[in-house]
Amino acid sequence: MNNIIMVVDDTKVLANLYCNFLKKSGYGSVAAYSSRECLTLLEEIVPDLILLDIVMEPVDGWETLLKIREDERFLDTAVIMMTAKSIVPGDIISYGTLIDGYVMKPVKPIELIDLIDIADRKKKESSGLRTSAEKSGVEKREIDLFMRNLKEYGVILELRDMIFKIHFPLEDSGEYDEEFLAGMAQVDNMINERRSAINAFKSIYSDIE
Repeated sequence: MNNIIMVVDDTKVLANLYCNFLKKSGYGSVAAYSSRECLTLLEEIVPDLILLDIVMEPVDGWETLLKIREDERFLDTAVIMMTAKSIVPGDIISYGTLIDGYVMKPVKPIELIDLIDIADRKKKESSGLRTSAEKSGVEKREIDLFMRNLKEYGVILELRDMIFKIHFPLEDSGEYDEEFLAGMAQVDNMINERRSAINAFKSIYSDIE
């Protein structure tokens, strides 16, 4: 296995625990204990996957994510956010299109393997779809847009499901404030927009699988 996994967490004990487990499991791994250290290391390496903690000081994971995505080298690098903090609609609206997943802490070391396997599977599926589209003569611009919509649709839908499991145990929606419900409506719009774009692409290029 040649995958390089970067673990970014300001809790050094946890970051080291994850990295040591990954190394024993055959993966290349590197730990960063702050946003600054993460960005410095990324000047030298391009990991296959970044596991990024959200609650860090002084620069949190969300701001770090934005800085990572500013670099064209990391536009397609898988980034999975880790946190003990429950996800809210605003997180999806602001960052849902920039991440590849969101996992709640505590994360058992063995669960990291599942995260890596899922990321690898998605990467292979995307590569297969892109190859199929290219062979069908679809323009690169259209392929790029389709692949982006497909990825964002899957991630946002997954995050929305997480919110339902965490925040919607109640039958009476009146117990949720207007801002929360408005945010959920906006998330639903994001999902519907991407679903429509995906279906439109597939209706034109029905032979792509």
